[in-house]
Amino acid sequence: MTIEDIALQMTPGIGIKGAVHLLELFGDARSIFAATADELVAKADLRPDTAQQIVRRKGFPAAEKELAHCRRNDIAAVASTDPEYPALLREIPDYPHVIYIKGCVEALSARCISIVGTREATPYGQTACNRLVGGLAERVPGLSVVSGRHLSFQNSGIEDYYLPC
Repeated sequence: MTIEDIALQMTPGIGIKGAVHLLELFGDARSIFAATADELVAKADLRPDTAQQIVRRKGFPAAEKELAHCRRNDIAAVASTDPEYPALLREIPDYPHVIYIKGCVEALSARCISIVGTREATPYGQTACNRLVGGLAERVPGLSVVSGRHLSFQNSGIEDYYLPC
Protein backbone atom coordinates (compact mmCIF):
# COMPACT_ATOMS: atom_id res chain seq x y z
CA MET A 1 0.00 0.00 0.00
CA THR A 2 1.33 3.42 -0.96
CA ILE A 3 0.24 6.97 -0.32
CA GLU A 4 -0.94 6.96 -3.95
CA ASP A 5 -3.47 4.21 -3.13
CA ILE A 6 -5.15 6.37 -0.50
CA ALA A 7 -4.83 9.53 -2.63
CA LEU A 8 -6.56 7.80 -5.53
CA GLN A 9 -9.72 7.25 -3.55
CA MET A 10 -9.59 10.78 -2.17
CA THR A 11 -9.14 12.50 -5.51
CA PRO A 12 -12.17 14.62 -6.43
CA GLY A 13 -14.09 13.11 -9.32
CA ILE A 14 -12.77 9.56 -8.82
CA GLY A 15 -15.31 7.29 -7.20
CA ILE A 16 -15.11 3.59 -6.44
CA LYS A 17 -15.86 2.56 -10.03
CA GLY A 18 -13.45 5.14 -11.39
CA ALA A 19 -10.63 3.88 -9.17
CA VAL A 20 -11.24 0.27 -10.23
CA HIS A 21 -11.33 1.32 -13.91
CA LEU A 22 -8.06 3.22 -13.61
CA LEU A 23 -6.38 0.34 -11.77
CA GLU A 24 -7.46 -2.11 -14.48
CA LEU A 25 -5.88 0.13 -17.13
CA PHE A 26 -2.72 1.31 -15.35
CA GLY A 27 -2.02 -1.60 -12.98
CA ASP A 28 -1.39 0.35 -9.78
CA ALA A 29 -1.95 3.75 -8.21
CA ARG A 30 1.65 4.92 -8.70
CA SER A 31 1.30 4.42 -12.46
CA ILE A 32 -1.95 6.37 -12.47
CA PHE A 33 -0.31 9.35 -10.78
CA ALA A 34 2.72 9.07 -13.09
CA ALA A 35 0.51 9.44 -16.18
CA THR A 36 0.02 12.74 -17.96
CA ALA A 37 -3.38 14.38 -18.27
CA ASP A 38 -3.42 13.50 -21.97
CA GLU A 39 -2.68 9.84 -21.21
CA LEU A 40 -5.45 9.73 -18.59
CA VAL A 41 -7.96 11.26 -21.01
CA ALA A 42 -6.96 9.06 -23.95
CA LYS A 43 -6.40 5.74 -22.18
CA ALA A 44 -9.05 5.95 -19.43
CA ASP A 45 -11.55 8.20 -21.21
CA LEU A 46 -11.50 10.62 -18.26
CA ARG A 47 -12.87 14.12 -18.50
CA PRO A 48 -10.01 16.64 -18.75
CA ASP A 49 -10.93 18.28 -15.43
CA THR A 50 -10.85 14.90 -13.65
CA ALA A 51 -7.49 14.06 -15.25
CA GLN A 52 -6.17 17.40 -13.97
CA GLN A 53 -7.27 16.49 -10.42
CA ILE A 54 -5.03 13.42 -10.66
CA VAL A 55 -2.08 15.22 -12.26
CA ARG A 56 -2.27 18.02 -9.68
CA ARG A 57 -2.35 15.37 -6.93
CA LYS A 58 -5.44 16.92 -5.33
CA GLY A 59 -6.08 13.85 -3.14
CA PHE A 60 -2.64 13.86 -1.53
CA PRO A 61 -3.19 16.32 1.35
CA ALA A 62 -6.20 14.32 2.58
CA ALA A 63 -4.31 11.06 2.00
CA GLU A 64 -1.38 12.26 4.11
CA LYS A 65 -3.75 13.11 6.97
CA GLU A 66 -5.45 9.73 6.59
CA LEU A 67 -2.16 7.87 6.66
CA ALA A 68 -0.99 9.81 9.73
CA HIS A 69 -4.27 8.93 11.48
CA CYS A 70 -3.73 5.26 10.62
CA ARG A 71 -0.20 5.30 12.01
CA ARG A 72 -1.27 7.02 15.24
CA ASN A 73 -4.09 4.54 15.80
CA ASP A 74 -2.41 1.31 14.70
CA ILE A 75 -4.71 0.91 11.70
CA ALA A 76 -3.50 -0.97 8.62
CA ALA A 77 -4.50 0.32 5.20
CA VAL A 78 -4.62 -2.48 2.63
CA ALA A 79 -4.93 -1.76 -1.09
CA SER A 80 -6.72 -4.03 -3.54
CA THR A 81 -3.36 -4.59 -5.24
CA ASP A 82 -1.81 -5.93 -2.00
CA PRO A 83 -1.56 -9.69 -1.38
CA GLU A 84 -3.34 -9.29 2.00
CA TYR A 85 -6.49 -7.89 0.35
CA PRO A 86 -9.34 -10.43 0.63
CA ALA A 87 -9.69 -12.23 -2.71
CA LEU A 88 -13.46 -12.58 -2.41
CA LEU A 89 -13.88 -8.85 -1.81
CA ARG A 90 -12.04 -8.16 -5.05
CA GLU A 91 -14.71 -10.17 -6.91
CA ILE A 92 -17.58 -7.76 -6.21
CA PRO A 93 -18.21 -5.15 -8.91
CA ASP A 94 -17.65 -2.07 -6.75
CA TYR A 95 -14.94 -3.23 -4.36
CA PRO A 96 -13.19 -0.52 -2.34
CA HIS A 97 -9.62 0.03 -3.46
CA VAL A 98 -8.39 0.58 0.12
CA ILE A 99 -9.76 -1.04 3.25
CA TYR A 100 -8.75 -0.15 6.79
CA ILE A 101 -8.07 -2.81 9.39
CA LYS A 102 -7.62 -2.51 13.10
CA GLY A 103 -6.45 -5.81 14.43
CA CYS A 104 -5.24 -8.90 12.68
CA VAL A 105 -4.88 -8.47 8.91
CA GLU A 106 -4.40 -12.24 8.51
CA ALA A 107 -7.88 -12.81 9.96
CA LEU A 108 -9.33 -11.59 6.66
CA SER A 109 -8.22 -14.85 5.08
CA ALA A 110 -10.32 -16.80 7.58
CA ARG A 111 -14.03 -17.51 7.49
CA CYS A 112 -15.73 -14.13 7.94
CA ILE A 113 -19.08 -12.66 8.79
CA SER A 114 -19.82 -9.02 8.18
CA ILE A 115 -21.85 -6.94 10.60
CA VAL A 116 -23.64 -3.95 9.12
CA GLY A 117 -25.40 -1.62 11.49
CA THR A 118 -26.63 1.87 11.93
CA ARG A 119 -25.12 5.17 12.93
CA GLU A 120 -27.46 5.48 15.89
CA ALA A 121 -27.62 2.08 17.54
CA THR A 122 -30.21 1.62 20.26
CA PRO A 123 -29.42 -0.29 23.45
CA TYR A 124 -31.54 -3.14 22.04
CA GLY A 125 -29.53 -3.11 18.79
CA GLN A 126 -26.24 -3.26 20.69
CA THR A 127 -27.51 -6.14 22.85
CA ALA A 128 -28.85 -8.04 19.84
CA CYS A 129 -25.59 -7.54 17.93
CA ASN A 130 -23.51 -8.74 20.87
CA ARG A 131 -25.69 -11.83 21.33
CA LEU A 132 -25.57 -12.66 17.62
CA VAL A 133 -21.82 -12.19 17.30
CA GLY A 134 -21.13 -13.95 20.61
CA GLY A 135 -23.25 -16.94 19.62
CA LEU A 136 -21.55 -17.21 16.25
CA ALA A 137 -18.08 -16.89 17.80
CA GLU A 138 -18.89 -19.78 20.16
CA ARG A 139 -20.27 -22.02 17.40
CA VAL A 140 -17.92 -21.32 14.48
CA PRO A 141 -14.24 -21.86 15.30
CA GLY A 142 -11.87 -19.37 13.68
CA LEU A 143 -14.65 -16.97 12.67
CA SER A 144 -13.57 -13.40 11.91
CA VAL A 145 -16.05 -10.62 12.50
CA VAL A 146 -15.82 -7.81 9.96
CA SER A 147 -17.50 -4.60 10.98
CA GLY A 148 -17.33 -0.92 10.23
CA ARG A 149 -17.57 -0.46 14.00
CA HIS A 150 -19.25 2.88 13.86
CA LEU A 151 -18.73 4.99 16.96
CA SER A 152 -22.17 4.02 18.27
CA PHE A 153 -20.89 0.45 18.66
CA GLN A 154 -17.67 1.36 20.42
CA ASN A 155 -17.68 0.04 23.95
CA SER A 156 -20.63 -2.18 23.07
CA GLY A 157 -18.69 -5.39 23.60
CA ILE A 158 -18.44 -6.34 19.92
CA GLU A 159 -14.66 -5.86 20.08
CA ASP A 160 -14.53 -8.87 22.43
CA TYR A 161 -15.06 -11.11 19.42
CA TYR A 162 -12.25 -9.87 17.21
CA LEU A 163 -9.60 -12.48 16.61
CA PRO A 164 -6.17 -11.96 18.08
CA CYS A 165 -3.13 -12.83 15.94
